[in-house]
Amino acid sequence: MFYTQFIFCNKVFIWAVLCCLALSSCQAQEVIRLYDGVAPGSEDWTWKEQEFFGTYFDVADPTLTVYPAEKPNGTSLIICPGGGFHMLSFKAEGVNFAEFLNKHGITCFVLRYRLCHADDLKDRLSHLNAELMDSVSKPVIPLMLQDAMTAISYVREHAAEYGVDPHKIGIEGSSAGGTVALGTAMAADAESCRPDFVVGTYPWHSPHIAQAAPKESIPLFLASATDDSFVPVKHTLDFYNFWLEAGYPVEMHIYKEGNHGFVGSVRHMPVDTWQERLVEWINSLYEQE
Repeated sequence: MFYTQFIFCNKVFIWAVLCCLALSSCQAQEVIRLYDGVAPGSEDWTWKEQEFFGTYFDVADPTLTVYPAEKPNGTSLIICPGGGFHMLSFKAEGVNFAEFLNKHGITCFVLRYRLCHADDLKDRLSHLNAELMDSVSKPVIPLMLQDAMTAISYVREHAAEYGVDPHKIGIEGSSAGGTVALGTAMAADAESCRPDFVVGTYPWHSPHIAQAAPKESIPLFLASATDDSFVPVKHTLDFYNFWLEAGYPVEMHIYKEGNHGFVGSVRHMPVDTWQERLVEWINSLYEQE
């Protein structure tokens, strides 16, 4: 009995140590505040940011968390996790995705952009009321786009510090994060805050972003699943058509199955290969240089 208890206690101790090491590793990532002081436009926000098992709520102080590539190739990607404009799936659609790209030479910056206040989130999600979600997010989406543009400007200004090319800075967004990424590409009117390429994974097409392609050509990559039960695949097709009609480079992958939230997860389906297709596409943008 004593021996069994000893082995069990040692296993628990080892597990605890590994958890602490993992937590320390996560905490060691460089975190950059995008603004000095209160973020402009949300001066009257009084709530505090909350985190629960890798998901963030009530973000009021936007940040970038840096995930350096193992062998950087000069390309970087700003990642905008999704979460219905009220939360951020930071671990799955942010950290997990960034760590995959790091292995392929891409330096990543995961963006914690400002969110709608989560006080009545449960009611909004329980009814899946898209109209209500859109009405609540309307005044906050411009702040989200502002955060994304500020992030692009920051990375471009500090490119040398992170070993990235200031002309190879992309932005990616999943679901509501896709609104942020694509909305930024559509709205950016200055070179300093304009992405060099954009990626949308099952992006939500909010009526509160520009309803036209960017004024200048920006390559676009899209991925979605036909059986998505949260964001109809039509949203992805709308973005594809905007780019196609503008004559801009666009590549789209629509999978039969995969549903919503496949970024940063494993479904044991063909949709799992979308990340490899993305890396191939990004490499193709610069392979002639």
